[in-house]
Amino acid sequence: MAELAVRLFPLSMLRTPAAFIRPLLKSPWRSSTHVCTASEVAPILFLSAKNDVMIPPKHMKILFQLADALHPNKHQFVSLPGGHNTAFLYDNYYDPLVAYLQRTIESYVPPTKNTDEKHEIIKGIRETFSDL
Repeated sequence: MAELAVRLFPLSMLRTPAAFIRPLLKSPWRSSTHVCTASEVAPILFLSAKNDVMIPPKHMKILFQLADALHPNKHQFVSLPGGHNTAFLYDNYYDPLVAYLQRTIESYVPPTKNTDEKHEIIKGIRETFSDL
């Protein structure tokens, strides 16, 4: 989103309107469009660090609210301590991710002939993240 670029990059010091910045961006940053498309397919886990200066929590909350408006109670927003590159250092960082993957697999993976397959996938996820 150009509005986010204006806020984050030095040109924002000039208080340049987003409309003037948008053509200069290599990436159009169409986060809201991607969220709308992705929310049709699967639940989205929005992880937001409280002190993130690269992706401000307010921006993440707006994207979550957009997804939630399209599909209420399908998506999850988690606020984490730390910043953009430090949130993963805190205890229990992976807990919401494991819970999200487990819930998504249980809800969205189609039934198979082998009913234990989902449980094996979930077990593998838990083992993968237990060592981190």
